[in-house]
Amino acid sequence: MICLCGLLAGSCTAGVAADSRYAMVKHDEGMVPVPTDDPGLTLRAALTGFRSARQRFLDKATPGSAPEEVFVPLAEALWWAVSTDDGFERLANAMFLFKWLS
Repeated sequence: MICLCGLLAGSCTAGVAADSRYAMVKHDEGMVPVPTDDPGLTLRAALTGFRSARQRFLDKATPGSAPEEVFVPLAEALWWAVSTDDGFERLANAMFLFKWLS
């Protein structure tokens, strides 16, 4: 069996079987497995995607740029903005549900 970090199960300290329900995330003590349906994980991924797409858009959106050069980075940044908004909504709903169930 192979762990998420790509090592054989016996040589990895994470000890999580290869499974698409988990992602390895950098933590203070190294890499740790986190469920991919974790709202915090998806929000962090969306924020990272948005930052990168925004920078690509800003690099292309200069005076005199052809519209077709600017459209794709703009569309990508907008898509990531929507994903980020969805991530904040999922996180807020998860927090509400957690408080309600407690």
